[in-house]
Amino acid sequence: MWNLRTAREVLTALHRDAGGHRRAGGVLAAAATGLIVLAAPAAVVGAQTPQPAVAGESGTLLSGSVAGTVRDSLGMPVSAAQVSVGGLLVRGSTGNDGMYKISGLPLGARTILVRRLGFQPDSVRVEITPGGEATGDVTLSVIPQLITPLVVQAGRPRYTGRMAAFFERRSRGQGTFFTAEDIDRRNPRLTTDLLRSVPGARIERAGAESVVYFRGQRCVPLIWIDGAPATAGYLNPDYFDPATLGGIEVYMGVATVPVELMWMRGKGSCGVIALWTRLDDPPGKQPKRKVSAQELANLVASLHLYTAEQVDEPARADTSEPVSPHYPDSLQRSNIGGRVLAEFVVDSTGRPEMETFGVVFSTDRLFTDAVRRAVATANFVPARLDGKAVRQLVQLPITFVSPVSDATNPAPERQPAGVQTPTG
Repeated sequence: MWNLRTAREVLTALHRDAGGHRRAGGVLAAAATGLIVLAAPAAVVGAQTPQPAVAGESGTLLSGSVAGTVRDSLGMPVSAAQVSVGGLLVRGSTGNDGMYKISGLPLGARTILVRRLGFQPDSVRVEITPGGEATGDVTLSVIPQLITPLVVQAGRPRYTGRMAAFFERRSRGQGTFFTAEDIDRRNPRLTTDLLRSVPGARIERAGAESVVYFRGQRCVPLIWIDGAPATAGYLNPDYFDPATLGGIEVYMGVATVPVELMWMRGKGSCGVIALWTRLDDPPGKQPKRKVSAQELANLVASLHLYTAEQVDEPARADTSEPVSPHYPDSLQRSNIGGRVLAEFVVDSTGRPEMETFGVVFSTDRLFTDAVRRAVATANFVPARLDGKAVRQLVQLPITFVSPVSDATNPAPERQPAGVQTPTG
């Protein structure tokens, strides 16, 4: 059995370089006691506690760390960028805020390498000092993409997609409307919990059923589902989980019901409730596993997936079914603009593979949600290689502009934590 002195001598010898100098190699030491224990090599940490630094017999620290933020040329954080250290088997990735941290690094000059699909690789040289934390910020340049950037102008809507009628009627100002954002914010247990908040609506129980009535009516309203009337009889709104609904329209009586929702023989004269479902996986169905940015990179490397520069004809937007995000209400009212860089795969039929949807950066979750819903209902012209349609990874930049913003008074952007608004 080794004694402590023998262990110290052996490990010290293992961690000297050719010149006889100490080098860190995963040996953690408690300077107060002189005990030496084996530990893991240098590790990437995010919100976790950094690994303890390496110390010699005299308590001198023999390792340090590096931390930094990866941004694009506009100052936006780049998530899921692969970070590695030259000459070491250590790697990790940036978080949603574009930040990374690597601890337990050997002392001396080190090269931090950063790669991310859609960007030119780059690196930064840092000096690792005993117990110190070097700064390794990196700015990546975007590889030109052939998907035309979108600008979403609040107050100037162009309604397309399956819920176009919902947004068109909402813009007229008649009726009561609940958007997906409203539903998510209120987080109701039942759909009728939302309907109770409509002035003049009341909910009565008839056995196990929840029956909606409007002021002055003893007949039930006509229920519409995704643009089709439920004419066979009353349909309990509580049959639908609120989390599966993307919009609700409520009209109290014949004076407010739009003509197109009145239906035949005045079936909508007692009021109308129009429900719109989301395109997400329904409750109880196992959702498709999300594909990570690293898995996409591996697919590109194996030629099971292509980028714009690898094909003869890159994927492009289909003008008949374009990506048309709707400006989130709360952000529009607050005059908040923002940007999203979305990333997803367009398959060989022109449909987006939503399990691959992700964002390289986004200034607000509500903008991300709006873009995700818009991409799910859009269509594209697929990429072609050697005359055949193929899958392509695309990045789609989208800018949300407030109606009051102009060249001299731009709308403020909501910045993610740790991100500074670029100047100059």
